[in-house]
Amino acid sequence: MRRITGRGETSAPSEKGKHRKIPIMRGAGWSGTLPLPERTSPTQAEELARAALQLRQGRGDQRLVEVLRGSEVFVETERDEHGRPTVSTMADSPDGVRCLPVFSSHQQLAEYAVLGQRGEDTLSYGALSGAELLDEVLPQLPTGTCVLLDPAAEHTVVLPPLPGVVPAEIAVRLEDSREGNDG
Repeated sequence: MRRITGRGETSAPSEKGKHRKIPIMRGAGWSGTLPLPERTSPTQAEELARAALQLRQGRGDQRLVEVLRGSEVFVETERDEHGRPTVSTMADSPDGVRCLPVFSSHQQLAEYAVLGQRGEDTLSYGALSGAELLDEVLPQLPTGTCVLLDPAAEHTVVLPPLPGVVPAEIAVRLEDSREGNDG
């Protein structure tokens, strides 16, 4: 496993504004291409999926954050023009809310690729802890970027960048987002 320690710069949004590539900074361990089943224990991924499903059912919101922080997760990566690994966020709604797809297992990443008609492609991905994702990666992304956990699963959940989920300096307060929609 190789550690990435350099600082990158945010690239401009694509023409259509649907995807934005953001270089990853420190803290992410980079893996090869799918599958590498020995990287995540099934119980860890299952616990994360169970916590997400409980949140979708209206219970256990803080539990999901705790389980996510202690779990290994995966993000799909690309290389920028300098060969550095980057992640892409995607527009989740017409109002420009951005999400970073995050996966609890290799299987979830593979299912997402198949649904996106990329099942035959070789996928590059990064493996990192949920704590690294929330504390080190999200602060580099556009303000307000949400985590979209396991987008191809029945337990899919969106984690907005709220206090208690992400570091205070990037957390969005609900009052701020409501004020922005009134004007």
